[in-house]
Amino acid sequence: MNEAIETLTKANTTHFHALNALEAAKTERDSLIQQVAADGGKPSDPRLAKATDAIATASTAAELADASRLTAQRDYYVAQVADLARQRDVILEKHKAANDAAAAALQHVHDLVAQAQEGIKALHAAESARNDVITEGQNFDAGVERTAVENPIMAAMHRSDLPRAKLGMPLGYSQITVELMTGKPGLFGSRK
Repeated sequence: MNEAIETLTKANTTHFHALNALEAAKTERDSLIQQVAADGGKPSDPRLAKATDAIATASTAAELADASRLTAQRDYYVAQVADLARQRDVILEKHKAANDAAAAALQHVHDLVAQAQEGIKALHAAESARNDVITEGQNFDAGVERTAVENPIMAAMHRSDLPRAKLGMPLGYSQITVELMTGKPGLFGSRK
């Protein structure tokens, strides 16, 4: 592209100089016509013939320079189209790369969500097992209370000294909130 611009610039400059040379040759001839007329010369004066030849030469040079300019101009336009096509291809490649990256990121999100769902299932299973143990402890404590009524040794003990598990009530299941692509909270497998 830069080479085409440089060639066109040189061709334009050459054409400009050729036109100036042609105008100078015409001015020189007109001046000679007046001078020959003032000297009483004839149209066949060799100086006029030489000036006419100079105009013809300058005119040919201007035409050639114009042809070169037009060729350089066409080459510039062709180079411009090729350069724009190259820029377009770069943009399309960037767009493809961005699409691929977005697709990979989206798949990664889906993978993370799937992992999170599996993790939540495992958490709920662990919580369920924990609550089963708590329930077992409650049943055990209730049995201790009944035994204390019948066992005189335990009946004489302070309540805080009784061999109870004291695990309390079963706990609620975890509430795990995640932000999905909608931007709205979503609850995964929560239970109470």
